[in-house]
Amino acid sequence: MNTTHYGIHDIVNFSIDYRAGFLKKLLDTTGISFVNFRMPEKRYPLDFSIQIGSFSPKKQDLRILDDTYHIREGYLYFTGSRKLGKWEVEIDKLETNPTIRIQTNLAGSMTKPLTQQHTLPPLTWLPSPNWSVML
Repeated sequence: MNTTHYGIHDIVNFSIDYRAGFLKKLLDTTGISFVNFRMPEKRYPLDFSIQIGSFSPKKQDLRILDDTYHIREGYLYFTGSRKLGKWEVEIDKLETNPTIRIQTNLAGSMTKPLTQQHTLPPLTWLPSPNWSVML
């Protein structure tokens, strides 16, 4: 188990715990996204924790939304894919100190949700240049 702690300007503090095999950890790009916020040790209470590796989803008493999201109070589970990458995500204890578990195949180690960059579409639809200040 290899745990790394991150702090983003003393606003959000979290940890990433690698429980995956050596090859998946080698290909994983999650830590690269947050390298500038790495802390040498855990200094603050964590807002959430991320565990990357195998897990068994808790699928009892769940409701299914949009054929994708399995939910119950304080719990969310879903699967996703992009090209050859596939992943499962479980978020437990949503109300207090959530734990996010991510399990991927080998290609998913490079394409899972934490490594995808989401960009905004061009803001050409704005009616006035002054509105861009409010964004």
